[in-house]
Amino acid sequence: MLTNVEVERKLNRYKPRPYQVPVLKALDEGFKRVLAILPRRAGKDITALNYVIRKMWECPGVYYYIFPTYSQAKKVIWDSLDNDGHRILDYFPKDLVVQMNSQEMKIRMKTKNGGTSLFQLIGSDNYDSLMGTNPRGCVFSEYALQDPLAYRYIRPILTANGGWALFISTPRGKNHLWNIYQIAQNSPDWFCYKLTIEETNHIPLEEIEKEKRSGELSQDMIMQEYYTSFDMGVEGSYYASYMDRMRREQKISDVPWECAFPVHTAWDIGVRDSTVILFFQCIGTTVRIIDYYEKQGYIDQGLLNNNDLLALSKMPNDITRTQLLLSILNNKEQNESKT
Repeated sequence: MLTNVEVERKLNRYKPRPYQVPVLKALDEGFKRVLAILPRRAGKDITALNYVIRKMWECPGVYYYIFPTYSQAKKVIWDSLDNDGHRILDYFPKDLVVQMNSQEMKIRMKTKNGGTSLFQLIGSDNYDSLMGTNPRGCVFSEYALQDPLAYRYIRPILTANGGWALFISTPRGKNHLWNIYQIAQNSPDWFCYKLTIEETNHIPLEEIEKEKRSGELSQDMIMQEYYTSFDMGVEGSYYASYMDRMRREQKISDVPWECAFPVHTAWDIGVRDSTVILFFQCIGTTVRIIDYYEKQGYIDQGLLNNNDLLALSKMPNDITRTQLLLSILNNKEQNESKT
């Protein structure tokens, strides 16, 4: 029979990568809701599973590991091997396993105080099986692909018993993962963690570039799978990669107007579609975009009457000031003739 020290040594065999540590630290510090959005092949499931095993040893209870489908849970955890050819289930110390039920994918394990904990793999496509249960902790793996009703049903249970939930996923457009990401960013009760391949460095960037050059991966898929971009729901979004980089570099935020500096404008003229105006200030070497105007049809006359504004405007290269005003006025006349 193993001593507690020997068990701890076995549990410590798994060493998380540096970029995985903040997620585990957040859980240990008491966060009940943790969201980790990481690139593909970043070791999300191995890290989460080892955390669950440790908590099973420390705190007797029921722990669910939820995948989008039951068959996916079987492939990724129950039947899978790691990069060294070892079974994923071998992370469970054999001396602590009391019972292993392959049909229901359950493992009953001893705890440090002499009790037992129960681990079970579940598919979100069968969330009814969660009804009436009392889990201490849940992992939602690839949450972007799950049925969100699974979490909605189990959330009140976790809230009532003080249980925790860990969400790990790569984006799939702006779906329910995006919604929970918005909540996590703005709630002090959540720990929100989002990294890209440039921050994890778990795959050489040159390997990704090779796949791009060979045509195996589009730029859109690279942005989604490795740069954890939510803007890739529709391939071909032209500026999505630039916008996503700006978000990662925290260049999109509330930008104040500085009254000591002039306001410039840049115009995208729309004759049949909207005209767009960006308002910006040049402060030192920084260009600050402070406002945005969009209007279908004619532009508000107040803008056209502002000579200072027009004097500081950046117009398209292929249009003169006179042509601009004529097109706007023509739009106005056309719109008025329709009413």
